[in-house]
Parts: sequence; C-alpha cells; structure tokens
Amino acid sequence: MIIINEDRLFFGGENGETITVTLKSLNTRHAVNAILDGAAKQMTSTGTQSGTLSFKLDMSQHDPSILLLFFQFFGPVGGGLYKVVIRGDKGPKTFTMVVDQLNSVATSKIFSFDVI
Repeated sequence: MIIINEDRLFFGGENGETITVTLKSLNTRHAVNAILDGAAKQMTSTGTQSGTLSFKLDMSQHDPSILLLFFQFFGPVGGGLYKVVIRGDKGPKTFTMVVDQLNSVATSKIFSFDVI
C-alpha cells in the first residue's frame, strides 16, 4: 500500500493486496461501524477497546474501493479518541491517524483505495 494523499485519505495498492485497518479507542466505549464498497462489514474484535477489518483489493469488483468508518463516542464531550492504523500486506507504507471526539458524539471518515 502507498499513501497517495494523506489529507484526502487516498491510498493505492496492488490488485489482490490485503488491506488491514486496526482501530483502538481511548476514553470511550469502542463503537465503530464500517461500510466497504456500499456494504456493511463486521469488524473483528481484538479486545474490549480494539477491532480490525481486512479486505482484498479487487480491480474487477471495485476501483477504487471506498471504506466509510463511522466513529461513535460515549462519555464526556471532548475526551474520547480512536487511533486508526492502515497497512497493506505488500507494504511499504503504514498510515496512522487519530480521530478525536472534539465536540461531537459521532464522526465519520471516508478512505479511498485505488488499485494501481
């Protein structure tokens, strides 16, 4: 996986590459919904405060693949955050970002994965 544009959350990967998204929460109950290419996806729990989602890039099905993550926050306003780590099994880059609660009870991010 490569990072095409970090600000626009736009990435690239090889056809057949497996992308893994790992999420960890802090100061909130872990609650993230995922929609990949228009279909809801179940995240695998890796603990009470973390989860993961893996998928393969398939040019014949989707180019680009679009991943929507909807982050929910519970607790005092401004106290929660999620750490997002995205990596491809073919490397060479890993992307990391923090999604802060700020003054919202929910926020979403859209990630695009172009097959190159």
